[in-house]
Amino acid sequence: MNWYYAREGRQVGPVSEEDLTAQAAAGVVRADTLVWREGMAGWQPYGSVLGGAAGQPTCSQCGRAFPADDMLRFGERWVCAECKPVFVQGLKEGAVTAVRFVYGGFWIRFLAMIIDGIILFVIRLILWLPLMLRMFSAPDEAQSLGLIGIQVLANLVDFLVRIGYETYFVGRFGATPGKMACGLKVVLVDGGPVSYARAVARCFAKILSGLILCIGFLMAAFDEEKRALHDRICETRVVKA
Repeated sequence: MNWYYAREGRQVGPVSEEDLTAQAAAGVVRADTLVWREGMAGWQPYGSVLGGAAGQPTCSQCGRAFPADDMLRFGERWVCAECKPVFVQGLKEGAVTAVRFVYGGFWIRFLAMIIDGIILFVIRLILWLPLMLRMFSAPDEAQSLGLIGIQVLANLVDFLVRIGYETYFVGRFGATPGKMACGLKVVLVDGGPVSYARAVARCFAKILSGLILCIGFLMAAFDEEKRALHDRICETRVVKA
C-alpha cells in the first residue's frame, strides 16, 4: 500500500507503509505530519492514522500518545481529554475541522458540472418526448396551449428535475453522478454527510451562484478551501472521495 506525506510544504511519495514507519522511527515523519493514501477522505496526521508509540493513537492537537480508551475520536482524528474542550470550541467556531480534506478544485468541479448537465439534458429529453409527440400529432391542441404556456411548463419541469436530481443524489450518496465520476463528494465541515434538507438548500443556493453572473461558482477558484458561494452559504465542502 502506497503512502504520501507532507514535508516542508511539499508532497513526498509514494512510499510503502514499511518505509513510512521507518521514516517515523527516524524522526522524519512525526505524529503531526500529514499523510494520505488512496481511499482516505483527506490528509490526516500520521499519529491519528497509524498510531503513536506502542501502537497507541496520538492526539491530533498536542501530539502525545495515549491508550485508545482514554481518548475521543472525531472522524478519523483522536483527541485526548485535556485537548477536547479547545478542540470542540474550535469546531463550533469553524476554526478547525474533524478531518483534513483534499479539496476538489475549480476545474474538476467544472468537469463534474458538465457531466451532470449532460445527464440532466437526457432526463429532460425523455420527459419532454411524449409532449413533443403530442404537439406534432395534435397541433390544434398545442396552439391552444400557447407558446408562453409551453415555455412556462418547460421551465417548471426543468426546475423540478434539477432540484430533485441534486437533492436525491447529494442527500443519498453525498455526490451527484458527475461528482462521483470525478471522485468528488459533498460533506459538512466536520466530514459528516449532507442531509436532504441541506441538499435542498444547497441546490437553491447553487441557483443563486449562477444568477449573479456565475460569480458564485468562480469563487471556488480563489477560496482556500475551494468553496463556491453555495458552499459558504450551506457550510459544505467539496472534497476528493
